Amino acid sequence: MSAVSDVVPIDTLADHGRRLSAVEGAIVEIRLEHRSLSDKLMQMHGENKASAEAREKATLSAI
Repeated sequence: MSAVSDVVPIDTLADHGRRLSAVEGAIVEIRLEHRSLSDKLMQMHGENKASAEAREKATLSAI
């Protein structure tokens, strides 16, 4: 191969750059959504725990 054929065309590099930027943007969105879902799950867990404790307390007081 000659040195000329080893050079990657600028258009190809720009295309790779755009694709890489799109992938990086998608990763950021996925991380933000993961954080949001994790926060919601923790909130639901806390609500379920509080509800279960209230039911247990009500059951024990009824006995």
